[in-house]
Parts: sequence; C-alpha cells; structure tokens
Amino acid sequence: MNRDAYVRIAQQHSLGRLVAVQRVKWGNDLDRIVTAGGTFYCKTYTKPWYGRPEENAFPVLHEAGAYAALKAHGLPTPDVVVAERGSANPLGRPYLLLRELEGTTIKQACSMGLDIAPLLRAAGRYLGRMHRIVFRYPGYVCSEHGPTEEPSQHGWRHTHWASEVLVEAAKDRWNEAGVPPWLHDALLDLLETNREAIDADYRPPRMLHGDCHVDQFFFDGCEVTGVVDMEVASSGAPIGDLVKFSIEAASSLANIEWWTPFFDGYGQTPEFGTFKLRMMCCEYAEFECQNWAGAHAEILERIFRANCWAQLFACSSVAMAAPSGARVDGASPRPSA
Repeated sequence: MNRDAYVRIAQQHSLGRLVAVQRVKWGNDLDRIVTAGGTFYCKTYTKPWYGRPEENAFPVLHEAGAYAALKAHGLPTPDVVVAERGSANPLGRPYLLLRELEGTTIKQACSMGLDIAPLLRAAGRYLGRMHRIVFRYPGYVCSEHGPTEEPSQHGWRHTHWASEVLVEAAKDRWNEAGVPPWLHDALLDLLETNREAIDADYRPPRMLHGDCHVDQFFFDGCEVTGVVDMEVASSGAPIGDLVKFSIEAASSLANIEWWTPFFDGYGQTPEFGTFKLRMMCCEYAEFECQNWAGAHAEILERIFRANCWAQLFACSSVAMAAPSGARVDGASPRPSA
C-alpha cells in the first residue's frame, strides 16, 4: 500500500487532501481512502487468475461496465470516480476507484438488533430488477449494452452462461464428491427430468451479479443505495444469484426465516425442486466457505432429502449462528429440520 501514490491520485482527481489510507481486503486488494472530499475505495485486481495486475485492464473494464449497465436501467450504484485501465499512473497498475456507498449492510443491521425483513425485501426487489435486464447474448457484462457476441463454444465458458456447461460441471463435481451410488443415480435422474427447466432459466440471457453475497447490498433506511463487487457480472441464468445468496444466508442468518421476505421482495418464490437441484449443482467450495457442515457428499444428501425451505437451508447444529440480535419481525423462528 503506497500512501504517496494515493496523495497523487487525490490531487489528480480533485478528491481533496489525503487524510488516511487503510487496507481492508487482500486478493483482490481493496484500500479505504479518506480525503477532505469524502471517503473512497480503490480496488486492484490481484487474484491469480487475472495475471499480472499491472497488465490486466479487463477486470476494471468489466466491473465499471457492470455498474454502467445497472445505472442505465435506473438501479442505484456506487459512483465510479476513476476506471483506470492503464499502468501509467501512481499505482502502476489498472484500478477502480469508487465513492463510498452510504448506508448499512444486512449483517450490520443484525448486530444493531434491527428488523432485517425490510432490508431482505429491498435486496430481493433490487435483484428482481437486475434480473429483468435482458441482453442479446450470454457472457460477461462489460458495458451497458451487455455482451456483443455469443461466447465461443470451443473456449472457456462460465456456468452462468450456458446450461450444458452447468450440467457437465455438476456431473464432475458429484463424481469428485464420492456420493453413494444410489444418490449419484438419483442426481443424474433429476438432471434429466429437470433439464427443460434448467435450460429455460438461460433464455433469454439476463443480467446477474454473478457472485451475490448477503453483505454486498447497502441500505439507507429500507432502500438499497447500491451493490458492490460486480467483477463477475454476467448475462445468463439469474437463478445463480438466488442460490449463491441463499447458501450464505443459510449460515449467516441461521435460525430465522430470512427467505420469506427475500423471495417476497424478489416478486416470486422459486420452484422448490428446481432450486434444490441448482444448489446441488454448486461446487463444494460454495458451501465450505460459508461454514456448511460436513463433506460434499453429506451436504448433497442433506439437500436431496429436504422437503421444505426450512430443511433446505438447515446447515446443521454446528453452523454459524445468526449475528447477535438478528430478527425478522413477523416471522417465526426457523423450525428444526
């Protein structure tokens, strides 16, 4: 972290005198910058798959383009101050500079003992609006116009973009998980019988966040002021956002019926069987990083046996408890699975 570089960036972009700089996240690197003109966040893309950070401008183009697409459709977004795609700058690499979003997150509201139901509804409404943005092609969203051509079937494609990619990835994941033969056969049968429903979610391609976490939404009162970390934003199957959000909420908002206001805000409750299958198509890392208990095969069996939303989102007795004070007014405590 180079304080002198931020002094020069603040001067170049008329942000005011630099007051403080703090590294808040590594890989990707995220620095909080406080100046006389406000608070900003500078993001540089240092994850291994991006290559040399001083050379790779694509993630800056991608994330800035995703915010432009949301803004063009009337959705509140962070203010993009600078989307620097070159390396001839004080940091010596491409970077994205955003003005700090006003408001609190769902987990912060939990810690304050606030009713989070209105926030969950608002997050659901925001995603619903995002998912109604239709593009001509699947792929990464790098501008307000979306992808300009169909991704090559001979190159790498994300599971968000094509149902056949998701299906083949799911089969590979189940083989690696070592699920018992009876469950493996049952999962393959589910893929076959639900293939039409899976395919339908990809048509037409719609905008999705791509890596949708609970605390990426910021709220002023009960209204979303913006969503962050759009670096995987795609045109494709929006159910991926609902699944990702739900896997995290199942652990971080455990013991409360969070899904009722969330789906209510979204405007519809997903079809249970299809949603359950999409969860079972996820890679193990999606569950592991959110503290779902058990090996991959055990998690898959637990999801397979679930008969209702409460059972589906029951991680286990050793899952993370809800943050202290968390509540959803008017909702019953989550029943035992």
